[in-house]
Amino acid sequence: DFAFMVCFMLVCGLRDDGMMAGGTSTGADGIDETYRFYEDLSANMDQYVLENYGAIMDPVVRGHDVVGAGPLSVPGGQTDDATQGEGAGRRAAPSKPIQKSTPDVALHCGAILRAVIRHPKLFRLFLSDDNVPRYVLPFLDKYVHQPNFEVQGDALESMKFFFTGGINPAAPPPPPKQGGNATANDEESTNTGDIASEFLQRQYDLIVEDRLNHKLLSPKASYVAKRASIQLLSTVLLTRSNYAVMMKYVASRHNLRTIMLLHRDPSGHITFDAFHVLKIFVANPQKTREVTRILVDNRIKLIKYLDGLHKDRESSDIQFRDEKKLVISTLEGLELDA
Repeated sequence: DFAFMVCFMLVCGLRDDGMMAGGTSTGADGIDETYRFYEDLSANMDQYVLENYGAIMDPVVRGHDVVGAGPLSVPGGQTDDATQGEGAGRRAAPSKPIQKSTPDVALHCGAILRAVIRHPKLFRLFLSDDNVPRYVLPFLDKYVHQPNFEVQGDALESMKFFFTGGINPAAPPPPPKQGGNATANDEESTNTGDIASEFLQRQYDLIVEDRLNHKLLSPKASYVAKRASIQLLSTVLLTRSNYAVMMKYVASRHNLRTIMLLHRDPSGHITFDAFHVLKIFVANPQKTREVTRILVDNRIKLIKYLDGLHKDRESSDIQFRDEKKLVISTLEGLELDA
């Protein structure tokens, strides 16, 4: 399987979960020699993709478009300097049209894409301002709306990586870099969570305001779009590396109203997912005055609503029950300073 081989060569040497062979000899520096081989292989693939970035990534991204009208193209043709990385300006063979994408092709492209962007250099280039309209926005505008459930779910999985760097929301923050001067905006950062966070801060209005709030979470959005988007938003806000993004989001009264409106949705799945965003607004100890006023003005209705929210889940979901109690008690004690 070609996609499997490409993914393996890209990730086999990554230190987080690369191939660690046992029972083999180690070098003078104590590194397993077999692992060193995989590490070199992965690094070579990283460099190859970097030098041919546009020629490789264009068809991989367009391969998600199962319902699109345009044909895909195999790697080739001269690509823009902005997408070529160190290989900018290199001319390749002319592109050749191939058949439209299928669900199977889309799933393979998704796996290859996530293997590529696990490399920090390639991930940073993927999220560069020049490449956002070309590579990121199609997922928000089109691919997450695919009628095929598996393709749609795979696109959502890729979007989670774009906005979290693949970091587990519950994972502790990485240890600080030596020297004490490194920041999330450090161009040499090798932490994908930092790269994703910096991207979201830089493109906050384009991603959160223009896409999530105005389109994907609006009352006019489809059930599928709303549920996928609220789940994605919850994951983004609860990821530690996105702390600055979370604080900006929960400081907005407009965002709070958007989430409160989702609690009117007839779908129990959407109201449950919306609760996990609402609780962040309520638990935030640094609420803005505008947010506090909305919560205080709607306190009685909110408490009554939350008290009856998914009563059937409380016996089986202890965490949800405890979180709901905490939100209600916080609302009860909330006051608006004079």
